[in-house]
Parts: sequence; C-alpha cells; structure tokens
Amino acid sequence: MVLDDVPERQTDLFSFAIHDLMVDEKRFTGSATELCKLMYKHFGREYAPNWMTRNLVQHTNELKTYGVLFTARILDLIYDQSGDSKNGSLLWVEIADHAGTRSSENVYLPLFEAGDGKTEGDGICDSG
Repeated sequence: MVLDDVPERQTDLFSFAIHDLMVDEKRFTGSATELCKLMYKHFGREYAPNWMTRNLVQHTNELKTYGVLFTARILDLIYDQSGDSKNGSLLWVEIADHAGTRSSENVYLPLFEAGDGKTEGDGICDSG
C-alpha cells in the first residue's frame, strides 16, 4: 500500500495578530502602509502593504467573529468587544506571558515564516 506524504499545513495566525493589535489600539484609520508601520511597532517586522490588504480582505469574515471590522481603500479598522466571540481574550496566547506583557519574538516565527523576503509576494519586505 502506498501512502501520500502530505506536508503539515501551518496555522494561519494573521487574524489573531490583527485581533490582538486592535484589542490594544481599538481603532485604526489610515493606509495599508500606515498599518504596516503599526504592525512593525507591535511585532518588530516589516510587512508589504499589498500583502496586508490582501490578507485583510481574505480574512474579513474571520476578523468579524473576533470583533474587528474594516473597510478597504482607506483602511478603517474598529474593534468592538461586544462583537468579539473571544471577549477580548488574546488569541495568540504565546505573545502574552503570565504578567500580561507581550513578546514579539513569539509571534514572528510562526506568523511570517511563509517566505524569506526574497520572493515577491511572501509578505516580508526586502528591507526586513
């Protein structure tokens, strides 16, 4: 009997990171470039604006279940805890320690290992 060896798919943690960012920020209005800068501030990595927009569109319904709504073009992200099925709990729990502080190193590796920054569209800017 021959069995196909299917590689294990990594969990997509994009929605968790946006949720956790918005739990802190509550509201963001600006361009994809500005959101990338805010993500850099929180997670210590650079992100491509087109990648950010594409992922926001692809994760619209999932983000809505976490209380995060947005509109495209000028991004308008709003966090509403009453619409958050997780009630404000951090979703990527490894980024919070028992004291409630956050560590960006724990988010970076599993969240953005999709590419090495050399392939167009992998989500990591060349300068990062």
